[in-house]
Amino acid sequence: MSPALPIAAARPGGFLAAIRRRGALFAAVFCILLGLAIGSVFLLPVRYVATGAIAVRELGPAAAGKPQPHAGVSDPDAQLLVLRSPRLLRAATQRPGVAEAVVAECRYDAASNPLSRLRRDAVACDALAPGSAALLDHVQSRYRIAQAGTSRILDVSYRSPLPDTAQRMVNALIAAFLDEQRPAQPAHRDDTTAVIRDELRRLEDELRGEIAKLGDLRAAETASVGKPMPAPQIPDRLASIRQRLSAAEAARDDAAARLAQPLRRAAAVRRELQAVSAEVERASRTLGPKHPTLRELRRERDALQRRLAAETARVPADARKAHDAATAAIASLRRQMEAVRAESRKEIVPSAAPAFATDHGAIEALQRSIDGKRQRIADLAQRLGMPEAEPREAGGGEVLAASLAELPSRPDFPKAVPLLAAWFALAFLAAAGAALLRDRSDRTVRAASDLSALTSLPVLAQMPRLRGVRAATGSPGGALQRIQADQAMQDALRKLFASLALAGGGKRDIRRILVTSPGRSEGRTLTALSLAQFAASAGRRVLAIECDLRQPSFAQALALGPSPGLVAVLRGDVPPEAAIVKSAHAGPDILPAGAPRMDSTELFMRLQMQELMLCADRYELAVFDGPPIAPLMDAPILAKYADGVLCCTRWGQSPIAATIAAADAIREADGRVIGFVITAVDRDRQGLFERA
Repeated sequence: MSPALPIAAARPGGFLAAIRRRGALFAAVFCILLGLAIGSVFLLPVRYVATGAIAVRELGPAAAGKPQPHAGVSDPDAQLLVLRSPRLLRAATQRPGVAEAVVAECRYDAASNPLSRLRRDAVACDALAPGSAALLDHVQSRYRIAQAGTSRILDVSYRSPLPDTAQRMVNALIAAFLDEQRPAQPAHRDDTTAVIRDELRRLEDELRGEIAKLGDLRAAETASVGKPMPAPQIPDRLASIRQRLSAAEAARDDAAARLAQPLRRAAAVRRELQAVSAEVERASRTLGPKHPTLRELRRERDALQRRLAAETARVPADARKAHDAATAAIASLRRQMEAVRAESRKEIVPSAAPAFATDHGAIEALQRSIDGKRQRIADLAQRLGMPEAEPREAGGGEVLAASLAELPSRPDFPKAVPLLAAWFALAFLAAAGAALLRDRSDRTVRAASDLSALTSLPVLAQMPRLRGVRAATGSPGGALQRIQADQAMQDALRKLFASLALAGGGKRDIRRILVTSPGRSEGRTLTALSLAQFAASAGRRVLAIECDLRQPSFAQALALGPSPGLVAVLRGDVPPEAAIVKSAHAGPDILPAGAPRMDSTELFMRLQMQELMLCADRYELAVFDGPPIAPLMDAPILAKYADGVLCCTRWGQSPIAATIAAADAIREADGRVIGFVITAVDRDRQGLFERA
């Protein structure tokens, strides 16, 4: 037995060579999938997506150290729970025109989608009443609510076959969310304003008391028993400095008040600019650089930047200059006061020094306290104009800004270019995979070199395929005429005839040739008749004997006259010469099989076979058209009477394992296998399977 080697692994080339060998399969799979892709672009239901956004504020540092009612949950997470709640969806669907838009969307989808018609979705659309569970289930599956990465932006989108419905549903949910948040925010601002005002009143009361106490201390300092200021001009100088210091502080407070209002407006614009910038950053991650929504957001951001610059420029220059001058004057006057006090300490009477030092230290402490309270009052007065800047200390984050959805101008699905590109890649990969799998799993006869390497037998000829004619056992008649006109077939027969002449090696002429095959429809009968006809045209006396007694075809294919046939000869009814049909032209004599018989094996084992062989030896060449090797033993029995056996195998159809087994069966029956004939070879593709 010959070793069964993996033929597919021995084929030349790699991935691209396999695709070239299976080009028809590759093209078929590729075209089918690409056709499905093109059809999907037109048949898949169109979907539009509208998107809006909500910016929320996180908990401030003031509330970070206090226990929260929802520990472990951030503000965006809490707002996501609110947006996804059935209560808010129900509130959104109860807004004017929303339920009608959902019903219109459902009916449009049912009318345009064939699958919806099968499910009778048009009848289910009538159940979408406002506030019903069916309506909530319908819209909930089409909403998408998510946090934009790790930012404080919440995205709200809705998918619908109607662009206006998608826009309406997103804006309805955002409006319902804002309506719910609005009552809590004014109450928070009122609470913050009340706290600031209480603090202002307390600081003003304390400031008035400290100013009065400071006046008393200064009076006591002047009238002290020790007369600490022996020079009369020192108290006057101190009083003058204090008067100018009070005027400078009043001027500074007035300038700060004039600066507060423009700064508040600029702070409001700055907060709005931050919200829009965050929305631009979110949109740039999900939208293209030329998307209309992204370009509109960038224009809005640029407008806010120009407005902030304008608000900053509106700050009165004279107020800023006056504020800076007053601040510088206050610092200068305080240095002068310290210098005068240092000079007065040199003139203090020793008996009065302790009392004076005590009064002087109290005055300094009161002055510092008064300055601090005045600065605190100015800060609180500025914050009183914008109490929303205070962080919330409980509950969820505040809503900073909301961007309503715009009417989508292009469908989100299907997108023709990305979809076709994906299908193209999928079709190419699937077609390449099918071609590679088919090539790897192909175990048929393809290359003469592989067949010779596996069986140690030569391939004597490769008969090209006759296009338009079925070169099989059942129809050799028309093919014989085509063979005579086909130059490639004549060259193959010439090579086969010469190989048979040389196969004897000069020791024994091959005069009896059995032509067989592993199975049917492998070109065995056509090869036998073609060989006999070619040898006859070369001047040889040739006899073609049909030995396929179960399925004879010579009489019908060659339009032979009446003959008892080989069956009558083997039964001993007539001698072989009486059953041979003589050729009227330069062709072979024919001994047809005769009537079909099922006991072919028993007939081939009779003594009349010896008489048949003696008759065949009167010819220069006898070609036996034998039956297939499997499943009967007819071919091995006939191989014992032949000088050599030709095994025909069909290119791209005959399993190579069956071909090897057929050659081994002939050898086991003591038959001599001369070589193989590969039939129906595709001349255009043959080179793809042969190794260089």
